[in-house]
Amino acid sequence: MSEALPVLAQVVSRTSSVLILINHIKTKPGVTYGRDWYTPGGSAPEYYSSVRLNVWASGAYQDKKTGRQIGHRVKVKLEKAKMSAPHAIGEYDLYYQAGVRKDNGLEVVPGIDIASSWAFVLIEEGVLTKSKQGHYINTETGEKVDEVEMLEQLRDPSSEFVKRARQAVYPKQFAKA
Repeated sequence: MSEALPVLAQVVSRTSSVLILINHIKTKPGVTYGRDWYTPGGSAPEYYSSVRLNVWASGAYQDKKTGRQIGHRVKVKLEKAKMSAPHAIGEYDLYYQAGVRKDNGLEVVPGIDIASSWAFVLIEEGVLTKSKQGHYINTETGEKVDEVEMLEQLRDPSSEFVKRARQAVYPKQFAKA
């Protein structure tokens, strides 16, 4: 890979393309000191890449009727970025097929659920907190909102919560007027 990546980089640059390499992590047994993992593709992509993301599933979602898995809660950590600050973490709900979630009865479609992403941003910014009973709590008013209702509000682009999340993520583009 260390000999092939410079050649690939030239071709990718010339064709204005993006090259995505997937390199999973395996664990070494019996390691006491140092890194206890390795990548079968070697370490060249790790050092040669412009952006490196670490993606892992943190939870699974099941369909209410069939009990089959319809998606995952996915965490993405920005390990390396040449153009921005590294070590940012984002969480997303990624659905593979349509269905009704078993835990809250919410209908989902395949893809990334943008509403849960906005909820994560609002929790990180301190606008919302999430209780163990499945409610979101507005930190300014103390008002409790059911999870399904909050996710429905966050799907509406003109919602006040979406506007606040956009201001937090894109402060220059969505500055307070």
